[in-house]
Amino acid sequence: NAAILRRRSLDLVIVISPMSGPVRPPTDLYGASRWHAGRVARREVKALRESGTAVVVFRPGPAEQEAIGNDFMARDRVDQIVQQAFLGAGSFAARPDIRAILATFGMQRRT
Repeated sequence: NAAILRRRSLDLVIVISPMSGPVRPPTDLYGASRWHAGRVARREVKALRESGTAVVVFRPGPAEQEAIGNDFMARDRVDQIVQQAFLGAGSFAARPDIRAILATFGMQRRT
C-alpha cells in the first residue's frame, strides 16, 4: 500500500514488506505468494521514488525467509523469527547507504 503515499509530499517513507520474497521465479505456492508480494512492493516503491520521495525498504532476506519457512503465522517458531528479523533489520539499517538516508532525515543513532 506504499503507492497511496505518492501524493503526500513526504520526505521519507519506510516500507516494511514481510511478505516480499526473492526476485527468482517461484517454485511453489508459498514462493509464488512471496514473489507476488515482492513484485507489488517493488512497483509501489518505484512509484514513490519517481515522485521524489526517499524510500527505505525492509524485507526478509534469505535467513529471515528460512526462519519463517512456509508458515507465515508459525507460532512454534515465533521467537526464532523475531530474533532473525531483529538481526536482519539491524544489519540492513547499519549499511552505510541506509544509514546515510536515515541520517539525512534526523534518524541517526546518537552516540
